Amino acid sequence: MSKPSITPSAAAGENSRVLIVEDDSGLRELIAEELSEAGHAVRAAASAEEGLAAAREFLPDVVVSDLRLPGSSGLDLLRALRTDPFPPSFLVVTAFGTISQAVEALKEGADHFLTKPLDFDHLRIAVTRALEVRLLKKRVRGFPTGESDSFHGIAGDDPGMRNVFEQIRRIGGAAGPVLICGESGSGKELVARALHRESERR
Repeated sequence: MSKPSITPSAAAGENSRVLIVEDDSGLRELIAEELSEAGHAVRAAASAEEGLAAAREFLPDVVVSDLRLPGSSGLDLLRALRTDPFPPSFLVVTAFGTISQAVEALKEGADHFLTKPLDFDHLRIAVTRALEVRLLKKRVRGFPTGESDSFHGIAGDDPGMRNVFEQIRRIGGAAGPVLICGESGSGKELVARALHRESERR
């Protein structure tokens, strides 16, 4: 039976770069092969130190890193990369016995965690979703200052963004309070401002 093929969507962008940090050479090669076949440009490293050096040169969109590494840990690598102005998405790989460490990594800013043994279909889906979230963050951070080509300062013309704009218009007419949820950097404050401008309270 042939393996299902999951490739990055157009929304995730072409030529996406993924950095793999894994000290197990066999698993590292398998992950690299799977993600290369899915259409990503891939770079691999065997330690956090190598990974950080590769990230500075390769500028990955997504990092897939084991938590347990020789020397510095995957959590150390995450913390180092989070100092960048626009850090890559970070997916943590961990064994079942160290899920508590994965939760700690999520608190530190990791986007998702995967458990060993790896489900490669799950891995490809997680990478694609991380890329799509990163693309949305780029659009939110790069919105134009003038509003002639944007919706209350939020840029975007793809179906996902148009759906967000329509929800803002619809909810803006409501009289009750509105709860806006989303991870740090996803643009909650921009949505709040747009909602305010669409409401009677403007």
